[in-house]
Amino acid sequence: MLDEEIKDKIRKAKKEGKVVNSIEDLTCLKHPDSSFVVHGGIPNSETSPGGLNLSTYVCETCRKEGEPYPSDSIAYDCPNCGIVMGDYFRLPIHSPEGEIYEERFVCRICEKELGYNIGLHK
Repeated sequence: MLDEEIKDKIRKAKKEGKVVNSIEDLTCLKHPDSSFVVHGGIPNSETSPGGLNLSTYVCETCRKEGEPYPSDSIAYDCPNCGIVMGDYFRLPIHSPEGEIYEERFVCRICEKELGYNIGLHK
């Protein structure tokens, strides 16, 4: 169950247009007439906790123009919030020995973990 503080953050983000209910509600500031398309999952991410397979979205016109994408032309799924405009947080974690690298992908609105990547430093 979500606590009231997180629910308030989500309500505020929805009012500000940072969270939408549908991919059709996404708008790119650079290409306001363009639609968003599914871009795939979170790149380099292992399956999210609970087996979630979360999608990322990108403005179709920005996609045709190529990467990097401006933050207002991308979005991602969050199981708590809905579809969140912009990019998720990437939290790098280094092991004390410095051999193992871990990166957690977290919603920037509610801080729910969306996925992770664990690897070895070369």
